[in-house]
Amino acid sequence: MAAIDAMAASEEAQASTFHWADMPQACNDVILDATVPMSCSFETASLGNYQAALVCEDIDGYWYASAAANAFTALDNGGQAFNMALTYAQAIDVNTDNEVVLEVACAISVGLQIPSARVTDELGGFCGSPSPLVSAAVEEEAAEETAATDDAAATDDAAATEDAAATEDAAARLLQEEAATEEAATEETTEEAATEETATEEPAEVVQTEWVINMYVQPDPYATVYAVADVIAVADTLTDEIDAVTSADFGAAVVVSTAVTEVACAFVSAPAATPDKTSFAVAGTTDVAGYVYCWGENDGEAKPAPVTDDAAARLLQEEEATEEAATEEAATEEAATEEAATEEAATDDAAEDDHDHDDHEEDMDSAEW
Repeated sequence: MAAIDAMAASEEAQASTFHWADMPQACNDVILDATVPMSCSFETASLGNYQAALVCEDIDGYWYASAAANAFTALDNGGQAFNMALTYAQAIDVNTDNEVVLEVACAISVGLQIPSARVTDELGGFCGSPSPLVSAAVEEEAAEETAATDDAAATDDAAATEDAAATEDAAARLLQEEAATEEAATEETTEEAATEETATEEPAEVVQTEWVINMYVQPDPYATVYAVADVIAVADTLTDEIDAVTSADFGAAVVVSTAVTEVACAFVSAPAATPDKTSFAVAGTTDVAGYVYCWGENDGEAKPAPVTDDAAARLLQEEEATEEAATEEAATEEAATEEAATEEAATDDAAEDDHDHDDHEEDMDSAEW
């Protein structure tokens, strides 16, 4: 069955947008001479992990698989990711201006003639698909702004309260001001000296003059040979395409591309699922920053298909028909019961009349005697 499924999947792959190297692949041939070996060619992705197996079918339709599958890793095509650092003289942010940043990603993917998913921003979003981290960052910034507004309002309220208290104590302070004048003058001299010393110690505030947006281009895993230097040379010529998106609001970008080495990611705490009544959560920790993908699947029986409006209407009609039939049956049984009771009462009345007649005749016979 596995071989049949593989062949069916291969036929499906021919009509799909997926690359052959990402799909199950199968081939078949007729063996006329056992001494002549058979071979098949399959596509692979750079450093992809695969398993190969041989399956035979006899004339009776039975399938026989090889004793062990051959697991292997495809060869490395030399692919390497690279970073495109876009430097602007005006403020631009990957979170608040993410829509524009992803438009830049679209322009780069078109310029390089590669799939849009292979050009990402530093948050992992790509053309037409923003990263979930964007909304999280925006929500955090909004929360910080709200907290700052609340703090400012609280400060204003406290200041107003202090002003009111100060007004009430103004008369008392007037009496103390003359005595404190000389002391205040002395303290002022001390504070001026301290201020001069602090001004000398504190460094000048750094004024930001440039803002950098980092874009990342992933290599082509299906190419026979991937020369990252050649792709970088093309990427650095895309300034016109990038400026067409950003120059109106953020000015021209200075583009500098460099190859990067991706860091392997490993779990420190293995992922574990915690079930709840209606859901479950998967948690774990990694040794470096990166992206984690979670997968959940129901191993039990599939849930019943949702009831459509037409099916619901039919179910309601069936329930109403069942209730109506039950009502009619109950009415019929009740009518039959009443009829039987009426007939029984009539029979009892007739029997009683016969008995009274017999008694009457007996009385008359007695009288005659």
